Amino acid sequence: MNNGFSVLLVEDDPNLREFLMDQINQLGYHALSVDCVESAIEFLSERSVDIILTDLKMPDGFSGMVLCEWVANQCNGHTKVLVMTGHLDEFDERRAASYGVVDFLPKPFSLTHLRASLEEVLMSTALPVAA
Repeated sequence: MNNGFSVLLVEDDPNLREFLMDQINQLGYHALSVDCVESAIEFLSERSVDIILTDLKMPDGFSGMVLCEWVANQCNGHTKVLVMTGHLDEFDERRAASYGVVDFLPKPFSLTHLRASLEEVLMSTALPVAA
């Protein structure tokens, strides 16, 4: 069901990024990764993906919220965003939802929750495979 769908992972922690990349690939998705929001925006300016899985808190001066807003304004609803975070307050949750974020994965999250969130995105939308 998920073969061919691309997931861009935006995570600054190299160990977690590598682990999640392996898991996403094992689930049958085509996993790509970057280590910061700035790199994600550069990547997405040249290439589209089906799903973005991004950390909300990033040390590079840009939060994942900046990426959520950029995707909402630039990707015409074709790219779905999942946010993972250890600290989500009501304000950030509402703000992210206003940018079209489809799910929140509270850290730490289980791989079962990750799989379910990715599958829910695919089942709840008529998501075409990105070019």
